[in-house]
Amino acid sequence: MINTQNNIQYNPNVVLTVFNSEYKGLRMFGTAEYYTNGEYFDFCQKTFFSNGEVTPFGATKPKGAIVITISNISKYE
Repeated sequence: MINTQNNIQYNPNVVLTVFNSEYKGLRMFGTAEYYTNGEYFDFCQKTFFSNGEVTPFGATKPKGAIVITISNISKYE
């Protein structure tokens, strides 16, 4: 996650694209912030790791939380 944190600090602009099986969806543009403690980090830890879950990569606790403030949404077709 160090690379992720550095990348967000260097350039916080992000685009999230979500689509269905027909490749129709949305593109969301925004700004990312990375947190290693505090409210957002605690929420991720409680929500995703409270029952001893392990991610596909073997993580047992979050390294950070990424919060994205959406500034624009457009259709993706």
